[in-house]
Amino acid sequence: MARASPAEFFRDLLLRYRGRSGLTQRQVADRLGAHRRSVQEWENGSTYPSAERLEALIRVLLEAHGLTAGEEAVEAQALWAAVQREAPHSHAPFDAAWFAELLGERPAPAPALDRIGASGPADAVGSSEAGPAVRRQDWGEAPDTTAFVGRTAELQTLRRWVLEERCRLLAVLGMGGIGKTSLAAKLAQDVAPGFERLYWRSLRDAPPLSDWLVGAISFLSDAQLVPPAAESERLATLLHLLRERRCLLVLDNFETLYEPGQHQAAYRPGVAGYGRLLEVVAAAAHRSCLILTSREAPAELSVLGDAVRKFQLGGLTVAEAQTLLAPKQLEGTGAEWTELVAHFGGNGLALKVASESIRELFDRAIGGFLEEARGGNILGPLRRLLADQVERSSVPEQQVLRVLAVEREPMRLPALLPALQAALGPRVGRTAAVEAIEGLRRRSLVERAEMPGAVAFTLQSVVLEYVTERLVEAMADEIERATPVLVPQLPIIRAQAKDYVRQAQERLIGAPILRRLGAQQDEPTIDWQLRALLEGWRGRPDAEHGGYGPGNVVNLLRLLRGDLCGQDLSHLH
Repeated sequence: MARASPAEFFRDLLLRYRGRSGLTQRQVADRLGAHRRSVQEWENGSTYPSAERLEALIRVLLEAHGLTAGEEAVEAQALWAAVQREAPHSHAPFDAAWFAELLGERPAPAPALDRIGASGPADAVGSSEAGPAVRRQDWGEAPDTTAFVGRTAELQTLRRWVLEERCRLLAVLGMGGIGKTSLAAKLAQDVAPGFERLYWRSLRDAPPLSDWLVGAISFLSDAQLVPPAAESERLATLLHLLRERRCLLVLDNFETLYEPGQHQAAYRPGVAGYGRLLEVVAAAAHRSCLILTSREAPAELSVLGDAVRKFQLGGLTVAEAQTLLAPKQLEGTGAEWTELVAHFGGNGLALKVASESIRELFDRAIGGFLEEARGGNILGPLRRLLADQVERSSVPEQQVLRVLAVEREPMRLPALLPALQAALGPRVGRTAAVEAIEGLRRRSLVERAEMPGAVAFTLQSVVLEYVTERLVEAMADEIERATPVLVPQLPIIRAQAKDYVRQAQERLIGAPILRRLGAQQDEPTIDWQLRALLEGWRGRPDAEHGGYGPGNVVNLLRLLRGDLCGQDLSHLH
């Protein structure tokens, strides 16, 4: 893997790492409690951070994924060494033990970061640990399970499969909103003491397998292995680690890897390697377990054996639903509760969203709600419920939903607040942002995601899909009518986002906007509409068009044409 050269200037390293993180200078400054001018001066090489401020800066870059997975210590040391070399009064040494603790790792000698030789991975990882196994956990975007209820029988079965029967591959299957992710998180918590490593990742934005392998190998090996260049060799290295240590891997939202609208699950271009991952994990002998959640069963599960299991998750029972909704204090007879749960197929998300409508619109009376809701299946009512809850949300709440839908990854409050202010103005303070998040959580539209060192917020997959669809519809209508309101408020495709996130933004936001426009008019007309918006913004300051409008339209033109040859992009701020 490429590494930072110790001869590089501090300003160049900082620009590179901040670019990877996707943070603006303002966002970095806010997280540091510093002035934006300080960050500007560091990046132009006129001043340097103190040792204390540099430690804080490294922490910010690490948390924002600005340091390469598996290379964090090398890049942090390079940043520190550059300041020591360039700043005349900086002599504080790099504290390797502090950084190891920051990573959640035991301290290790620096040469271990380069350790992979002719003898292969076995020289780097294995029997070097003395005494009890060191346990490490990276929960990624796993949801908070403090409010988890029920599923006792399901958990008993799954725990037996994982701990007693040592299955190597386990798929938890079910429709959106049924509770697959929450069940997998509770299961992982329950069985975690039986594993030396736990590594959870969401595939919601379909990261390439190679990227996932880099992160997994780095974490499972305690950053002692350098992931090979070839994907096949990375798979072999991962398999070695799964044999060497008892590891629990979780892949959430596996269905996002599939082409939509296919009769059978077929991988989208560029992610078919995940199928090979499942085959390797299922077929090879090792000590570990891979759990995946999906709305569709992977074809690789077609041949089942003792080492491969799939679990079809059904709906909640009436008793479980009553426990789940107890805080809402709904009122109803036993028959009404039974009808309510049956109406939504025991879908936990649908029931939570419905409970808020029952509380607000029907004075907690289940019977009144059922009179309005009788008929139809679960999907229709769920979408209607989501529409009702979104429309009843305040302006800041709706903007939080849009920001999270565009970002597509959990966001911490310090990062979410500037995004709200960019759209709604500086009058939106921290209190308003917190109130918006609390209101959305009460309606079960936003979830907490536990991340290292902080709490972040994200959208449940069904809500994410719905909000994204609404955003696409609204932006396409604004472009067609030449009345941009939302278009300038949000960066729908972020150049500095991780590659797979940017690709997801193009595939799930940019391309659908163009398809919706194309349903009513031809490509030259769409091109003309986009260019007309650009001309209207040309020469105007950001404050007059919201800041993101020109960039969004330029990205749409690029997706429409394939390139921007001949397009005048001058005087667009």
